[in-house]
Amino acid sequence: MTFLLSSFMQANRRACRWVESLLPAGFRANLHRRYEPIVSAHIDALSHPVVIDVGAGRQCPYLKFVGDGREPYVVGIDSCEEEIRHNQDISAPIVGDVTAALPFAANSVDIITSRSVLEHLKDTASFIGQCSDTMVDGGIMIHCCPCRFSPFALINQMVPNRLAKFLLALFHPEWAEDCGFVAYYNNCWYSRLTNVMKSHGFEIVAREFRYYQAIYFDFFLPAYVIMLSYDLLIYALGIKNVACQMIIVARKLPTRTGSIVSRPVQRAAPVLEAAGGAARRGTAA
Repeated sequence: MTFLLSSFMQANRRACRWVESLLPAGFRANLHRRYEPIVSAHIDALSHPVVIDVGAGRQCPYLKFVGDGREPYVVGIDSCEEEIRHNQDISAPIVGDVTAALPFAANSVDIITSRSVLEHLKDTASFIGQCSDTMVDGGIMIHCCPCRFSPFALINQMVPNRLAKFLLALFHPEWAEDCGFVAYYNNCWYSRLTNVMKSHGFEIVAREFRYYQAIYFDFFLPAYVIMLSYDLLIYALGIKNVACQMIIVARKLPTRTGSIVSRPVQRAAPVLEAAGGAARRGTAA
């Protein structure tokens, strides 16, 4: 039975890949790949910038695009100690909750970036506020995240997380390790998220959207075609709030106390706090 189901899904996927090859390149663009050169370009614009990578995980793939001599000081923050311990790209690791107070001085951070993190935060407004408090004037935030009102996100919100993980492992086992975590999608649609950012003193300087989410249904060609028809309609109409994914680049506006000059965070060995609450000293890479 398992072999028959796998063969059936593989046949459907081959048909879906053929359909996908006919779609416009801009429609199919992978924002996860677009995110990397966007982040690196902002790092390249500064000399020795302090970068906070939220949800850094095991690697920071944008660093391979950074030009020689920039030497960013990258602080990786992740809620999973096991993941971030394997990250050899960062200068310092921190395990913690980013919706609580970020452990950085005011006006000390140049760039804060995240990919597929915001949807997992219960309070994105609190996090954006923390970002504003720690960043220099002119500092840049770059966030890539899925959107609350796309069909796959609505399904993810309606079904229990255990069932969602099971279905993901069944239909997309290649995504099982990276996806399937509890998602809240708090403020994760374009108009709301940008309003939250503006309320905390940011201006939106760039944005990109992806509407192609039919790929989640490529295990069954009829479902894929139905979802693709929906995606193409929303794409043609340009309805941002129902896009499936977005990248938002925002700049912190000047404040009375801010400074456009980067003030690096303390580069001594940072505290690496384990999930159980015990703290121990880490060593900058």
